[in-house]
Amino acid sequence: MKRKLVLASIGAWMLIMIGLLIFFSLDEEADSINIEQASADTLEDMQTVMNQEEDLYKWADEEKIGDGGHIHLHNDEVAEKYNSVEGAITFLFTAVRLKDEDLFIQEFEPESLSKDILNGGSVNNSDVIMDFIQAISKDQEITDIKYNQKEGVLGTYKDEAAVKLIYSDQSETDINLAFKHYSSNNHGDDLSTYLISTTPSEIVSQIEEGGWD
Repeated sequence: MKRKLVLASIGAWMLIMIGLLIFFSLDEEADSINIEQASADTLEDMQTVMNQEEDLYKWADEEKIGDGGHIHLHNDEVAEKYNSVEGAITFLFTAVRLKDEDLFIQEFEPESLSKDILNGGSVNNSDVIMDFIQAISKDQEITDIKYNQKEGVLGTYKDEAAVKLIYSDQSETDINLAFKHYSSNNHGDDLSTYLISTTPSEIVSQIEEGGWD
């Protein structure tokens, strides 16, 4: 009997150790986003594009280029930076960190976002969006983000990611995000971006339920 108890204890201990090894292995393999620095970088990138746009339209006005002239601004470096799953994650949680409604709505698929807003229970769209932002932030600051893009077949990656949010009180929440890749050729420029297809309400539900299914 005593021998069985010892073996059972050893077996339980081994299971715990294996679980911890798997947990820490996943944590080490996850990509990390310093959201404080990423937020500052995102604001700087936006300011760069806005300054370029202002200069371009100022030049167009001075040259008297009317509606018939094609004016197009496309910053390849900035566009490439956010044309990824990591870029979409960074953009979304920068918006949450800054409590910026405009940035927040830009990162979601229009259809999924509009359904959530219509079902938000308020005639004021701004209130609905801010409710989502506050629920995702848990009225704290998100200080760090780790994520793993999910693997597909033959070494490819799915447009899905497991994301760990770390808050200022050191609590952590795990969520799953799905993305949709959009691309177009506008006036000879190949433009592409990733938008989040998981709705804001689904993200909030995952956070309130405490993590992954």
